[in-house]
Amino acid sequence: MNYTDTWVFPLPTWAMTAQLLPYAVGLLVAWPVVTTSLRFQRLRKLHKQYAYPTRESMSKMTDEEAFQIQQQVAQIEFPLMFTKSLQFALFRV
Repeated sequence: MNYTDTWVFPLPTWAMTAQLLPYAVGLLVAWPVVTTSLRFQRLRKLHKQYAYPTRESMSKMTDEEAFQIQQQVAQIEFPLMFTKSLQFALFRV
């Protein structure tokens, strides 16, 4: 064996792929379940923190509370979208 042979990685065999398949399928099933449950847990927390069940009660919301809700949504749910839209808006002005 010469020096260059130590850098060659063998291709995975069928047995190795078959061993990893259950983990890959489990991850593909678990990922959406976990992310959805975490998202709705955060949503329930926001609803509990800012208890405004109707539109009429939302009219009593302060600007600071509305800003806090918008900031949480911007940072967690759509960070890239909010950043790019802000950059585009500032570029246009």
